[in-house]
Amino acid sequence: MTRAGIANGLDRALSRVEGGLLTIAIVAIAVVALLTVSSIAARYGVPVRIPDELEISQQLLMLSIISALGAVTSRQSHIAVDILHDHLPLRARRLCAVIASVAGLCFLLPIAIWAFTQFQSSLATGSHYGGVLHLPEWPGKLAFSIGLFVVCLRLLLLTFVPAVPKTHAQETAE
Repeated sequence: MTRAGIANGLDRALSRVEGGLLTIAIVAIAVVALLTVSSIAARYGVPVRIPDELEISQQLLMLSIISALGAVTSRQSHIAVDILHDHLPLRARRLCAVIASVAGLCFLLPIAIWAFTQFQSSLATGSHYGGVLHLPEWPGKLAFSIGLFVVCLRLLLLTFVPAVPKTHAQETAE
């Protein structure tokens, strides 16, 4: 199998994982919206409250952000200042993309490793959030770790097989 074939296979597999995580992010945001509506209804009408709704909402918001990060990275849709970038030749834009991927990997990989150690620690100790339900900490920390590792995998793939960065004019034309 050629290098391009392996890269395409990895890209397709990673895209499926990112798509699944994006679906999880969408569902998490919908659940946060429902929790918010129920909280408002409980405050002004029906006196039934969901226990630990604030903690649940915080964890779901974290899940929605970290789950969508891989898809955003694969589409190169991060916030960018491209005043100079758009005027560079294609080869220079590819070099910028590789440098950005390596820099992102250098920043995110240590955080992903730290997050995984935090997950292991909370799983081993059985730590939980205070509140009525005593929700365990490890599911949120596991989700955070997985999300970061998916982004790191995407950055690693972009380092070795850089996508052709589009100019601002090309993006607005689409």
